Amino acid sequence: MNFDDKEVASVLTAIPNEKLLLIDWNIHSKPKNNYVFQDFGKAFFESLKEAVDLFRKYKEINFVYPAFTNHPLETVTFFKKFCREFEFDFKIITNADDFNIEKT
Repeated sequence: MNFDDKEVASVLTAIPNEKLLLIDWNIHSKPKNNYVFQDFGKAFFESLKEAVDLFRKYKEINFVYPAFTNHPLETVTFFKKFCREFEFDFKIITNADDFNIEKT
């Protein structure tokens, strides 16, 4: 399971392709590599769309995306797209200490 680090690409080139299987995230891959990747963009967006009626009961939707995460930024892009397309107020929260849940 690779992650976004400048040294990963050079390490991967030292492993013969027939002994390498990249999983989880499409980063540092080459066309000849063997892989199984998650879709952190469109599939995430489609999952949100399936639950759109459940989100309607909320005044605002918050996405907690900590500054320290290695999770793909693509999820934030598609979260924003979802909120704009379905007209939800939203916030991207990068510090969990700033996340306050209030019942109104």
